[in-house]
Amino acid sequence: MRPNRFHLPVLAAVAIALAACTTQEVGRDVSQTPAVGELEVAPALTVERFLAAVNADEWESMGRLFGTSEGPFGDRNSREDVELRMNAIALILKHEDFVVRNQRRVPGRERTTMRLGVDLTVRGELIEDVAFLVVLAESGSWLIEEIDLVKVTSS
Repeated sequence: MRPNRFHLPVLAAVAIALAACTTQEVGRDVSQTPAVGELEVAPALTVERFLAAVNADEWESMGRLFGTSEGPFGDRNSREDVELRMNAIALILKHEDFVVRNQRRVPGRERTTMRLGVDLTVRGELIEDVAFLVVLAESGSWLIEEIDLVKVTSS
C-alpha cells in the first residue's frame, strides 16, 4: 500500500509533535532544584515507604530511607545501632492510617528540602500535620531527615 499525499503531512506532524514532547537532561546538578514533578511525587513516596516500613518493623528499610544530605543513616551506622534507633521511631509512629496533606519547600536550606504535613491515626487518635522534613541527598535520592516525634508523643 502506497501512502497517499495526505499521509505524508500527517506523519510529518506526528514526528514533529513527538520530537517536541521529548526532553533530554544532561548532567543535572542534584544540588539544584529538582525537576518539576519530583517535587510532587518523590518526597511523598519516601514518606509513604517509610511509614509502611514502620508498621512492618522493617528497621533496615527505615534506615535506608532516613538520613541526611550525606546519605542514609543505615549506610553510616552499625546494624545494631540502626535497629535500635529505627525501632524507637517505629514504636512512636505505628499507625492505623495516614494521609500526606501538604508539601512545601523549606527556605534557606543548603540542600533542597521539603516539609510534608502528614495526618497520622495512632492508637485511634488523629494527629494532624506531623512534620516530615525530606532532603535531597547528594546521591539524588530523597531521605527523611527529621520527623516531629514530639507532636506524636505529646498528643
